[in-house]
Amino acid sequence: MNTSTQTKNITFSQSEGLRSFFGKIYSKMAIGVLITAIVSFALVYTSAGNQLLSFIFQSQIIYYGIIGIQLALLFGVQWGINKLSKQQALGLFYVYSAVTGLTLSSILIIYTGSTLISTFIAAVAIFAALATIGKNMKYDMSGWRVFLYTGMWGVFVASIANIFLASSRLDWIVTILAVLVFAGLTVYDAQSYKRLYLQSEQGTDLDKMITLGALHMYINFIMIFVNLLKIVGGRE
Repeated sequence: MNTSTQTKNITFSQSEGLRSFFGKIYSKMAIGVLITAIVSFALVYTSAGNQLLSFIFQSQIIYYGIIGIQLALLFGVQWGINKLSKQQALGLFYVYSAVTGLTLSSILIIYTGSTLISTFIAAVAIFAALATIGKNMKYDMSGWRVFLYTGMWGVFVASIANIFLASSRLDWIVTILAVLVFAGLTVYDAQSYKRLYLQSEQGTDLDKMITLGALHMYINFIMIFVNLLKIVGGRE
């Protein structure tokens, strides 16, 4: 039976298992988002947090060092998933979520509270719709992998380059592309993890794959949210 047939013909027990599998992915992702929100809120809306932010962003060495730690955690979970225990993988994901909250606070601090809340709600709605489409889509998106990942790295490289170029036009283009790319990745990842579950053997320990799925979906959501913020505006 080929992959596309597997994803179309699902037994009742597989359907129940798949629902539980995605439930675990999204619950861990939600905890990651909550950790990020708590850290960002504490830094933006408390005096101690503001002092810490000032200390961090006054030194480029400290700031870029934190970004380096964030990237190391990200790649550490993805590339080391087979060597890590499931507790270690999940712990690193939550640490990554906390560090992301720290780096995101430099962006969130410039927006009004009402803009943050409305954009967050919109991002949740968009993400949920895209993830549902990906989980139920009959069209096989595996051929889109190279295109989407190339787009993701293109957005990353262009964002780094624009730190030095400071081009408002390039920033706008990158923002629009980022929303489109990570929207596509949300659909792609939802279908990919559905395929992984259906191809796994009955009784297989999928905890590591659940953590990896939570990480990928977390990144997709955060990127959609942040870039929607840039589009919506509402700065203080």
